[in-house]
Amino acid sequence: MSDVPSSSAIPSPRPQVLRLRVTCVDGPRLDAPCIRMVEVMPGMNLYDLHDVIQDAVQFDGEYPFYYFLAQDRTGARDCIPAILDADPLKETVDVDVYEDIDIAGHLPAPGDARILHYVNFGADGDWMFTVERVEERPQWLPPEYYPAVIGELSEGPDPLQYDPDLYRYNIAPDAAGDDGADGAGEAGEAAEGDADGASGEDADDDWSLEAFLRDND
Repeated sequence: MSDVPSSSAIPSPRPQVLRLRVTCVDGPRLDAPCIRMVEVMPGMNLYDLHDVIQDAVQFDGEYPFYYFLAQDRTGARDCIPAILDADPLKETVDVDVYEDIDIAGHLPAPGDARILHYVNFGADGDWMFTVERVEERPQWLPPEYYPAVIGELSEGPDPLQYDPDLYRYNIAPDAAGDDGADGAGEAGEAAEGDADGASGEDADDDWSLEAFLRDND
């Protein structure tokens, strides 16, 4: 009898995931190092990667973006897609094009001198991130748990996407960046209105015992 195990007894290898180092290298309010170690499925596209980066730093995904390959962010760059190389207004790119571009063909392997750069246009300045392949390793979690941010391997706080004053009202400007101040004012007025109602000035909405006695005196 053969000692070779049957094929049914040989465990199938676990699917692989990619571990990436995402580093914010430039931005209008980058005040501290910001590194996020994330794990993603190998078959994702560059639009998916945009969502991963936005979620990893708590950005809201309101602005266009594009990618390029280069050894550093100031040197010669190869834009993705290549047609952007001749377009000085890269913020006009139709970002849906990245749904058809897999990361596999544009993510340099470890040891490659080039780095994948991701530029997210913003209301008051552009944010730039680098994306580096760290390793490919067995998948430990069910597929629905990916992408995953590896907190213990990440570093630094999330940078503020918008001017700090806007966070007082828990709002963000629109994609054009024109209505932020007006929106903040409206939010303040709404807050004042809520405070007036709570203080009893709006009798129609005041169901307290004090209001009942006052209205039926």
